[in-house]
Amino acid sequence: MKTQVYRGFGKYFTIYLVIIFFGCKHQEKSGTSTDSLGSCKSCDIIEVVNTEKNIAIVKEDQIERFLCVIKTECQNNVEFTEYSNEVLFMLIDKRTDLFFKVFSKAASIEKKYILFQIRNPLLDYNMDELILKVEKNNGDSIVKKQIISALRNL
Repeated sequence: MKTQVYRGFGKYFTIYLVIIFFGCKHQEKSGTSTDSLGSCKSCDIIEVVNTEKNIAIVKEDQIERFLCVIKTECQNNVEFTEYSNEVLFMLIDKRTDLFFKVFSKAASIEKKYILFQIRNPLLDYNMDELILKVEKNNGDSIVKKQIISALRNL
């Protein structure tokens, strides 16, 4: 009698382990992506907070982590999208050179989606002033054209 109870339990235990294993694999694939800094979690609001908090002293690696969490899959996360859009424009305004440097070379970021975010600001910004800052940048001319076009909403 006891062996029958344990045999039934074994089937359920095996199914349980399979579900846990595949559930963890799914979270691993959907929640993170690998970059030069290790991993970045899509839509990670903590990276946005850290970037805003340290905007005056932010370094390249922090900017890359910030840009890395801005993913297409976040577009339905209203709180994240609004906040990251605001910090993105702060970064372009206050740390133009570093933003360009990271945006130009980082392979871990979704450049098209970030350009989409720049093209669609959620707050009012002085675009002419931002365009002048971008034009003065000595960075990659192709990237400069892309960002200026996005700021002009072209």
